[in-house]
Amino acid sequence: DYTSILQPGLNSFSIDVQRVHILRGCTSHNGMVYTRGSVDDYNHFTAVTGDSGWTWDCLLLYFFKIHTIGGFTLDYLGPTWQNRSGQSPFPILGRFWIKINHVLVAAVQLPEGWPFSLNMNSGKPLGIGWLQSTIQSGARSSSATSYLGPEFIDHPNLHVLLHMQVSKLVNPAHLNRKVHFEGVQFIQGKESHLYLNAVAYKKIGGALFTANTTKEILLSDGTVGTPTILMYSGIGDEATWANLGIATLLDLPSVGHNTTDQPLFGTSWSMNSTETTDSRI
Repeated sequence: DYTSILQPGLNSFSIDVQRVHILRGCTSHNGMVYTRGSVDDYNHFTAVTGDSGWTWDCLLLYFFKIHTIGGFTLDYLGPTWQNRSGQSPFPILGRFWIKINHVLVAAVQLPEGWPFSLNMNSGKPLGIGWLQSTIQSGARSSSATSYLGPEFIDHPNLHVLLHMQVSKLVNPAHLNRKVHFEGVQFIQGKESHLYLNAVAYKKIGGALFTANTTKEILLSDGTVGTPTILMYSGIGDEATWANLGIATLLDLPSVGHNTTDQPLFGTSWSMNSTETTDSRI
């Protein structure tokens, strides 16, 4: 568990930030709710980075590509979902509690009520609607069950290393005023297992390894892990790291700062029904 810095909006209290070290990351311990950001969120990324690839319209093509719709009818969801189901093994499911539909109808009919949203992932999430879940056959669907299943794990170009933790990127090179890394350093934990078919790797004393790359490195270690790896690799606030004796390859003071989390709370009601959550999934 991690602890946040003191939060001004919480009367200077800190909060716990839970992370897990597990294959498939947050998809193995999240709330199994499939949700996207708003159109404004992604378009703001474009405005900040100057990269048009971050716009909602550009990313929407990939959103449709990575999931397969199931568990609820396209007729119910309307035309916004027609032809929006890809061939990905990652399922997006929805289950509608028909017995409480009248509650939703009453809520959206109030004079100052929220509008009903047929698709809460349309890019305009303000309103009342049904959530979409990452559940398949009554069980959690994660990135591992979807992309590391039996039909994928034996691919000759896929190598899974268990009980490992990346420490930093290594072997930097400068090209066209940009920093390029040609290796990844990782630490082996207890009872580690290496599943390598063709990856060139070198053991450096104890349990420290370096894997060299021939193409590119995709760094995806979450909100906390990714900036940590970048900073240990020399990408971050030069003034901060100079005091710790770490050389800075690229001075980006914003790395490791300005994290904003999304608050979430639930409300519960008692109802007279024999229908259970389990029966809905």
